[in-house]
Amino acid sequence: MPAGKCIVLCATQRTGSSMVFDDLLNVLGHGRADGELLYTTIIRSRTRQSWKNTWRFVRHRNTFSGLSINKVMFHYVAHLSGFIAGIPVERPRPVLEFKPERFEHFHTFFRDSIWVYVERIDVFAQAVSMYIAETTDIWERLPGATDTCVQSTRALPYDSALLKSYLYKFLQERRGWQRFFEYYDIDAVKITYEDAVATYPSYLFELLARAGVDARSPYPERRMLKLGDARNDRLAAQLREDVLTELYMHSLVAP
Repeated sequence: MPAGKCIVLCATQRTGSSMVFDDLLNVLGHGRADGELLYTTIIRSRTRQSWKNTWRFVRHRNTFSGLSINKVMFHYVAHLSGFIAGIPVERPRPVLEFKPERFEHFHTFFRDSIWVYVERIDVFAQAVSMYIAETTDIWERLPGATDTCVQSTRALPYDSALLKSYLYKFLQERRGWQRFFEYYDIDAVKITYEDAVATYPSYLFELLARAGVDARSPYPERRMLKLGDARNDRLAAQLREDVLTELYMHSLVAP
């Protein structure tokens, strides 16, 4: 059973992939939706449905302008791949390393998709964004919503160990995606968080052209807003300085 006409957004957390997903739906003239329906159905809810029935449900819910549009995070793709092969999801611990045998069924099913890689160039800011989102449980910001993020982050301490754990996890996942694309010789459309924030909607034009679909005219206003502020910038600068200092100190004692 082939996937059909699909776009697969490949990302790690806090790279702006939710914004990219919503921007894409928005310019195509559709309402908001759950971009990670594969995750919420299979990994979080542990469905007992077969892959065939699960995909039928996901495809029905996330098909827009003739395209099934879904996004996935690297750390659970191996579990999706196993589920496609008929292995129930029992204890989905994060998988941060690419091993072809654990990703084969996922790639085979979606092989004819348009692959999109969403990356945040500033991985230090990405780690800070994850830290703040996990700590405050504020994951997105919509126009007109009460802005409680600034108040919620003012009292956040600088937690070096936790921030570094996010940083190194994201670096592993970033490497994993690159190995995935290289192994399967995938020419993915690349979108960076920094470009997406600054150049809506033009950053989507390459993807729209490859998919053969047109944006609505005139372009609608963006529905998701940048969440970070000066507090994020300060924490990211501190994290960057700590990591660089640590690397320098290791270089001094290395044989």
